[in-house]
Amino acid sequence: MPGADNVSKLSIIIPTLNEERHVGDLLSDVASQTRMPDEVIVVDAGSVDDTAAVVRRFPLVRLLEGESPVACGRNLGGRSASGDVLIFLDADTRLPARFLESFLTEFERRRLDIACPLYVPYRSTLTIKGFHALFNLLTRAFQRTLPSGAGHCVAVRRDVFRESRGFDPGLKFDDIELIRRLSKGRRFGIVEEQVFVSDRRYRDQGTPRMILRYALMALIFAFGKFAWANRIEYEFGDHGHGRRRDDSQAAGGAGRRADGDLERHRSRERPAVRQPGSESRGFCPEQGRARFPRGGDPDPERRGDGGSRGRDRL
Repeated sequence: MPGADNVSKLSIIIPTLNEERHVGDLLSDVASQTRMPDEVIVVDAGSVDDTAAVVRRFPLVRLLEGESPVACGRNLGGRSASGDVLIFLDADTRLPARFLESFLTEFERRRLDIACPLYVPYRSTLTIKGFHALFNLLTRAFQRTLPSGAGHCVAVRRDVFRESRGFDPGLKFDDIELIRRLSKGRRFGIVEEQVFVSDRRYRDQGTPRMILRYALMALIFAFGKFAWANRIEYEFGDHGHGRRRDDSQAAGGAGRRADGDLERHRSRERPAVRQPGSESRGFCPEQGRARFPRGGDPDPERRGDGGSRGRDRL
């Protein structure tokens, strides 16, 4: 752990798959931070859209070739990072301008090893906002006894992450399992800083259905039965991506960067094949050839242009 007079190096890791509509906004948010990260790594799982082209606009972002499931991308990014503190972000997450500065200050002040922020749905309904408020209340209340969070944003010290097997690709919900596992015998905490998250699952599948599904998952996670959650219908990736591309092409590409649209296309989960000896690298195949480096700017209250502003800052 860095001394009191030292500032921790910070690495951001973002796994992507067909995230052209969202990764630019997130990278722009990162570029506009009052505390800039020391490193930004995007791990792409073979996108067929313009994700790579969007990332190219941010010259300091390092882009690696990965593959699904998302746990493999997170592991590759985490093991390739050089920072003292690693922050894993989903590509449809949005950050207030002071997030990294305020979050890291509190993370260091409390000498945490792993931490999560508060998750707030962006431009959503009162019902969905209320459900997230309840989730945040529960994670605060049980942070000492039942550490919880979500893959939208997870921070962990690099040495803690590298000493572990990382995210488990054999689980649909590798994020909460990693939080619970790495928190054992270490300092976990909820940092009272907000990140903005997408509500697209509620819009795609219906609010009542998703609330019931998340309530069931919370019960499963409370008992630590993470493999049971693999049976729950919960798709990762695309989420109408093909349909939106067809519509976009038919309309001459109009609306591809609609203002305020935070819907995202996450990597589709594939069953992980565990090879002999793979435990040491998180059950993922060896990967990580750099495709190109570098990366961006804005404010979640005003953006939605695919990250075209401030691209020179990253």
